[in-house]
Amino acid sequence: MTWSDNSGKKLFKDPHIDMLRGNKLPDLFDKVKNSGDDRSRTILVNLILEHLTDILLRHLIKNYKKFVKENKPSFFLKLSLLNSFELIPEQVFTSIDCLRDVRNKFAHRLEITNFKDLDQ
Repeated sequence: MTWSDNSGKKLFKDPHIDMLRGNKLPDLFDKVKNSGDDRSRTILVNLILEHLTDILLRHLIKNYKKFVKENKPSFFLKLSLLNSFELIPEQVFTSIDCLRDVRNKFAHRLEITNFKDLDQ
């Protein structure tokens, strides 16, 4: 099975799709929907995306646990690894990076309390 965008272009490589099955995502996204405010939703979405990134990398890097312990890779570095190995397309990488940037703004600036504040 392949997951494609509207143009029919493959979004993810087949061998790695099975790692994401047994799908807990609907439950996780229900948590996001019910979290209440923009800051909480943004942080939860990023946690989910980083969790999925870790699942993929755990299958690609033999001693991933050791790699994480020794290198303490950031979410951006993890995404960059997937992007560099062409396991996620550029548009997915760019979209997730944008969400990561919004998360950082919520996490580091108290005056930002909702999405409208991001424009300031």
